[in-house]
Amino acid sequence: MKRLIPILPILFILIASSACSHNEREVPISAPATESLGNETAEANGVVKQLLMNPSGKVDGFVLSDGTQVSCPANMSADVAKTIGPNDRVNVVGIRQNDRVLRATKITNTNTNQYVSWADVTPPASEAAIQPLPHKKDIRTFRSPGMKPLTAQGKIQSQIFDNEGELNGVILSDKSVVRFGPKILGRSKDKFEVGKGLKASGYGTKNSYGKSLEATSVTNY
Repeated sequence: MKRLIPILPILFILIASSACSHNEREVPISAPATESLGNETAEANGVVKQLLMNPSGKVDGFVLSDGTQVSCPANMSADVAKTIGPNDRVNVVGIRQNDRVLRATKITNTNTNQYVSWADVTPPASEAAIQPLPHKKDIRTFRSPGMKPLTAQGKIQSQIFDNEGELNGVILSDKSVVRFGPKILGRSKDKFEVGKGLKASGYGTKNSYGKSLEATSVTNY
């Protein structure tokens, strides 16, 4: 019995250690929570009300007649412009970025059955270096070589939002697309309510898709 006494504590420690090790393996590891918006596959059907063009002249989305805003990845821009246009009926499959914006991965023109898919298009060739706008070099606003001084005026028809759901532009009654940089957005959002008259000047592009500019100054009327 004298030889067994020092062995018992050792056996107890080994048994306890084994039990703890077993329990650690049995504890489930919870998966990290995911955001419901930004990862949710969604679908929309409707009629294209207007193509959205960025100030550099590239189609980067469109608005449906029911107000749904669809954004397009850069590598889909040229194909989207060739596949759909105003008054076309479309089916859009994509990712719900927020409660305002659907980011398209596939767009089908149901009038012609033509479609453009993110998986089937190639990335655009690298563009020429962009330069800071001369009036506000202190913030992240840029001007591509093709952008020219432009003005736009009209009643605000609808608002435009980015993929985070933040206001970043408006569509005027003359169909001009006016985008806002941080300096403009730092002012009262009341200036950009639907129905208000807006005069904007800045840099942008005017082509067959319409007129789009990034405002450097805005006033209501």
